[in-house]
Amino acid sequence: MDPLVLAIVFKLAPWLIVGVGALIFARSAFGRALAHRLREGAVTGADLAALSDELQEARREIAEMQERLDFTERLLAQDRGALPPRSSSGEDAPTPPEPVPAGQS
Repeated sequence: MDPLVLAIVFKLAPWLIVGVGALIFARSAFGRALAHRLREGAVTGADLAALSDELQEARREIAEMQERLDFTERLLAQDRGALPPRSSSGEDAPTPPEPVPAGQS
């Protein structure tokens, strides 16, 4: 083969590889999803509001779990006698969390 042809093939090989890779990517599920997202545009205000609501709900649930964990730790510490006795006024008494009916979050 002619050295000039070989030089041209070697110079074009990276572009050929990139082109084939782009074609494979465009046909993949991720590539199609990305193309759809680009066609549809950025996140809408409704999507952002829904995500914000979900985030607030998750934060509320985490705070509730933390309260329950703190309550349980205080009860376990009292059983072992690690905490000083409670005052008669009940100011330091642990309060149990509100029960959540089944099926609600």
